Amino acid sequence: IISICQYKGEYYIGTYGGGMSILNSQTGKIRSLSKDWLLQKGHVFYFKEDHRGTLWIGTSGGVYKYSKDKNELTLITSKNSQLKDGCVYFIFFDSSKKGWLATETGLSIIDPATQQIRSDVFPVNFPNNQMYRAIYEDADHTLCFCPGRGELVTCDLNITKFKLNPLTSQVQNRMYTFAFQDSRKRYWYGSD
Repeated sequence: IISICQYKGEYYIGTYGGGMSILNSQTGKIRSLSKDWLLQKGHVFYFKEDHRGTLWIGTSGGVYKYSKDKNELTLITSKNSQLKDGCVYFIFFDSSKKGWLATETGLSIIDPATQQIRSDVFPVNFPNNQMYRAIYEDADHTLCFCPGRGELVTCDLNITKFKLNPLTSQVQNRMYTFAFQDSRKRYWYGSD
């Protein structure tokens, strides 16, 4: 088991190589969402609900968009959208309701108005073609991108101001797994 989330009163469980299952905590019964191979035998890395109540499911073969209320499940890949290739490791929705999809080959954005996935919106020199493991928004609405390896990247919500944040030699070239800001506005980073 590599991910769990609660969505619409049930628990969604993602596994490495075993797809995903849904646990009803009232009855204790487990069911499948779909007979799609990815959701039966693939890797399910991450779940995140957006502001519309849609659940986004990051997998080894793209991202699923699922609405329990409408009973709609759609697989989005690099073949039918601008989603970057590879596993979708992390999904994040910022305070402007923009979605961020972190794949093994880079970042894509979910437009909050259209729910279309875009990869052609990044400014020149923004390092969007690398793997990120986590994304965080601080109290000042600055986004922090934690890379698979390398330097942390911060930017504003509109991606107009961004910078690389080199850390001391003790933690350079680490794999960052999380970032957050505490009540004193100090940053904490998790790494390997």
